[in-house]
Amino acid sequence: CRKELTEKEACTLWLRSWILIFLCWLPVFLAFYPGAFVYDAQEEYVQVATRTFTTHHPLAHVLLLGGMVAAGNKFLGSFNAGIALYTICQMIALSGVFGYSVVYIRRKMQSKWGEWLPILFYGLFPVIPMYAVCSAKDGIFTAALLVVILQMLYFFEDPVAWMSKRSSRIAGILAAVVMMLFRNNGVYAYLLWSLCALAFLAACKYTRYTPKLMGRVGRMMLGALVLYLLIGRSTAGILDAAPGGKQELLTVPLQQMARVYAYAPDTYSVEERDTLYEILPKEHLALYTPRISDLLKSGFNNDNFAADPAKYLALWIKIGLRSPMTYLNGWLLTSYGYWYPDSVINVYGGNTVHTYTYEESSFFGFETEPPGLRESKLPLLEECYRKLSLTLYQQRVPGLSMLFSPGFLFWVYAFCMGYLLWRRGEHPCSMTAMTAKGGRESLPMQRFVPLLLIFFLWLTVLPGPTYLVRYVLILWFALPVFVTAVKV
Repeated sequence: CRKELTEKEACTLWLRSWILIFLCWLPVFLAFYPGAFVYDAQEEYVQVATRTFTTHHPLAHVLLLGGMVAAGNKFLGSFNAGIALYTICQMIALSGVFGYSVVYIRRKMQSKWGEWLPILFYGLFPVIPMYAVCSAKDGIFTAALLVVILQMLYFFEDPVAWMSKRSSRIAGILAAVVMMLFRNNGVYAYLLWSLCALAFLAACKYTRYTPKLMGRVGRMMLGALVLYLLIGRSTAGILDAAPGGKQELLTVPLQQMARVYAYAPDTYSVEERDTLYEILPKEHLALYTPRISDLLKSGFNNDNFAADPAKYLALWIKIGLRSPMTYLNGWLLTSYGYWYPDSVINVYGGNTVHTYTYEESSFFGFETEPPGLRESKLPLLEECYRKLSLTLYQQRVPGLSMLFSPGFLFWVYAFCMGYLLWRRGEHPCSMTAMTAKGGRESLPMQRFVPLLLIFFLWLTVLPGPTYLVRYVLILWFALPVFVTAVKV
């Protein structure tokens, strides 16, 4: 039986899905209690504890995470209480977003399968609860990104109806601002996508895309960017945060020059080697690791680089012209996990952290760093997640291993996006088609444009410091929504 959801039914479904997904995550939270306090969490807490801030990590997340941990210790008597408080708040927020996704899927599939399948996926598939209980900024960032995608899917399906709802406009703007505040690459992805979306609206001859509507959409996108800048800049000014270094933007060039230095040192003349030492000391060049740039970047001399960036750019170009294939390998080795399905996420292999040494896999950080202390209430379930995080447990199972592979999921997304382009038909700008039963169905390009934001985000991680699941969580968070959007 197929019928449209009423607003009341949609709200009820949202609340029910929200609660069920949250309840599914509770055992994982108890297994990880007080939560997976990992991935820069200790550094972010220290900034709050010492009142010494930098923009190296997003200040919005630094204040949220560090503030809750400090408040838990002060008012509840332990750091674990603060970490648990943050983890529960994040679980509530993420489960709410996934409940909202279930409503979209149910509306499109118009059957009970559209309700229970996504609830089971979001509640039980290990990658989802794994990051729901993780302190990394990536969970909230990706949830906000998913809200932006959902709002844009609704907009392109019926722009007039979407614009008439104030709650939809506010949700779209706030989600975009949160996304950009929590990760810098979110800014680049959103900016690229906004330009493409506006270009699509401008090229479209569909009557509902009036200049007035385009102006309102453009102002909303610009407003989100301006709001992000105002909040970000004012927060940094109030906290007197020291600016972050340029090494994050220069990850690929630094890896490339270090790889040539490690494998073909004679490529450098004596003078060129001395120039390289000015920004990368010899002792740090010896720490070059092909799959991750963190150790190398830690020795980058920002002051010398800022004094004469053209000098070092010229060095990078000269060495690259002599060793183009080494440069190519230097980049691919930090990014191939995002597009090669059989890659093993083992970028931290051999690194010793607080409670263990990475060996077979670096799929998930797993531990609870100081000042927190792991006090698992369900040790058997904790052990299951330890295997998923630090061993090749799931990657040894043919077929199943692909569901945990960012490279495989990328090709699923790429194939489906190509399918939408192939189906764009003779009228790519038509907003809706009347089905045989008299319903409304959005056509391929109206689904392609919102989903393009996922592709732009994927592009922004390619020049990053390494390949990790947390940087492309959207491949899992958006999967049920994506499949539904392509299918219908």
